[in-house]
Amino acid sequence: HPPPPPTPGSALAGGKGGRQVVLTCSGGPVGAVPWGPAACTDTYLLATTTQWKVVRVSKAGVTTTPWGAGGEDEDDVATYGIRVFRFASSLTAAVEAIWQTVELFRGPLSGAGVAKGDAERNAAFLRQYAHYDMVPRTYPDVAMNESDIRSGDMFGIVRLDGLDPLIMWGTGSGIGHTAAALRMDDGQLYVVESQDHTSYWPLGSIQKTKYADWIALASKADYNVVWLPLTGAARKRFNETAAREAFASWEGLPYGFYNVLWGWIDTPSHNFPWPLHSKLFMVALGILEPYLLHTGKPSVVNAAFGQRLGVPFTELAGLTTKKAYALARSKGVSFEKLISMPEQDSWIYPQPGGGGGGPGPVL
Repeated sequence: HPPPPPTPGSALAGGKGGRQVVLTCSGGPVGAVPWGPAACTDTYLLATTTQWKVVRVSKAGVTTTPWGAGGEDEDDVATYGIRVFRFASSLTAAVEAIWQTVELFRGPLSGAGVAKGDAERNAAFLRQYAHYDMVPRTYPDVAMNESDIRSGDMFGIVRLDGLDPLIMWGTGSGIGHTAAALRMDDGQLYVVESQDHTSYWPLGSIQKTKYADWIALASKADYNVVWLPLTGAARKRFNETAAREAFASWEGLPYGFYNVLWGWIDTPSHNFPWPLHSKLFMVALGILEPYLLHTGKPSVVNAAFGQRLGVPFTELAGLTTKKAYALARSKGVSFEKLISMPEQDSWIYPQPGGGGGGPGPVL
């Protein structure tokens, strides 16, 4: 096999303002025969925040790849170089792995329930990558008596739909969503939570749902739910009136995507599970942005980057990833430092349709 990939930024000046990426590999290909292709081929991803190329190397020597120059890419390359990532397996295996990842999401996110095969694929992903084994229960449905549930009790939730396992893999958590019980002034028990509108959940916001109605929705959505009552000592400290007042001040705010992301990432490089890396995360955000814009969903990183870089509130909504990177470079703030800056409770974010308000906390 060729040696480990060169240090990110292996770029040499090319003719007429262009660049060339030069990979130098030693050693002969494994299993090579005179009449056939090399049995060993390494695959590299070359990337900046604006462009990327895949290069395959199957023989010793020098492999030269042209790299266009100009615009925002110039400044990015001058600061970080061209990043070089080596695939852990063959390109064919990588494409197959990408498809298998897509399959984790495709079925579950298209309907209210989770099919058995989709659940099994997600459970297998958790076992292999998150080292978390969800052993099937002998009695999957246990009816909980509503009178036993009290304000402040927590519900830990896992839906094997791709999203919850992704959160669990990234954060190291044993659950993908949380909710809490809260009895309101009308005497009824509600489940309060921050949700996004999906194929299995009708409302996207911080919301309250009557307990019986929530159980029906959770069952239809194929939730795995664990009820975690407060301890006696914690229940004595829990202020139900203050909790109701806090919920009333948050109700209706959109789901706190910012809080999910920045509650996970708070160090320069130690929050990323294999094979994710801060350098890969940086280029992925830039490259994927044009595609994500077509989804109609607001970016969960651009405004947050703007807050960390002192961008005025009125300009947060129009901030792009590339503009945020350029501003960070001008201020001498590295990407690793940018993502490790803690979120502040006082920050106000622009909301869809105009106006401002804090992003909904993850209850």
